[in-house]
Amino acid sequence: LKNHYPSNVNLFTFDTETENGEPYLLTIHDGQEISFMDVTKKTVLDAFFEYLQSHCPKSKKIHWTNLMFAHNLQFDLTAILSEKENEIFRFLHPPSVKHRKGRIKIYCGKTWFAQVELRNGTYVKILDSANFIKGGLYDISRKLGLTTPKPKRPYFVENGRAPRNQDEWHRLHGYCRAEIKAQYELAEYILGMHKQFDCGISVSASQLSSKVFRKHYL
Repeated sequence: LKNHYPSNVNLFTFDTETENGEPYLLTIHDGQEISFMDVTKKTVLDAFFEYLQSHCPKSKKIHWTNLMFAHNLQFDLTAILSEKENEIFRFLHPPSVKHRKGRIKIYCGKTWFAQVELRNGTYVKILDSANFIKGGLYDISRKLGLTTPKPKRPYFVENGRAPRNQDEWHRLHGYCRAEIKAQYELAEYILGMHKQFDCGISVSASQLSSKVFRKHYL
């Protein structure tokens, strides 16, 4: 098989915080900087595309493989697309979601993933780390001994509501900062599994296992 691990990977992780199903905070980590974006149901998709457009430039010299992970993607992707939820998720095979900066194709069968195509011709594959390692991020981050384990949720997040004062916002940002770092480390761990066997990027552990078997044992 000519299916190799990509030579240039641009890795991101993202997470959303919601209240009554509506997003109010989008957090994205590129391995260097953590970005907090205050969003609403109407602005979250704009913020998402604007971030990708500014962080995934098209290069004539280097081919970049842009990958973005969430843990439990179904929750976060539904939040990102919450304004268009009814027109997308009533389909078994949803149509592409068009935006002025590109489009998203969602695959929401047994395994959730998505593909973003930006207006500049750049692609971003969106994957779910829970398709590779089952369980909650809190437990996984401890079992794998990640540098930054996911902390316990602040009481108001546990109760499903947004922060209501400066102290709660401060607590939320501290929690989200640690959580997104844990997500990034987990994504790096998953990419390490691919790199170890020199396999192209998979959407799940079962697909990776199949690639490893066909490449190394057939």
